[in-house]
Amino acid sequence: MVWFVYREEYYLASSEPEHPVPGEPTEKFDKYNKWEEKIAPARNMAELIIAKQRHGATGKVRLKFEAKITRFSDHIEADHLPEMRG
Repeated sequence: MVWFVYREEYYLASSEPEHPVPGEPTEKFDKYNKWEEKIAPARNMAELIIAKQRHGATGKVRLKFEAKITRFSDHIEADHLPEMRG
């Protein structure tokens, strides 16, 4: 098997623009807000890329990632959760 782990948050974090302070030009706020929109869905997420697997499927799997303890776990999309009954 050949697996790769990709964490977009890691790469986006390195391109974080300087945090604007009140009174600075709106371009700095716009740039920071665009970056924030990009990184928000990538936070605490990872992608396991299964590149090769003898007699098995290849593809990608989305995982939750907890950086403090370097833990990967199942990720469940909100639209796949069961309905709550009251």
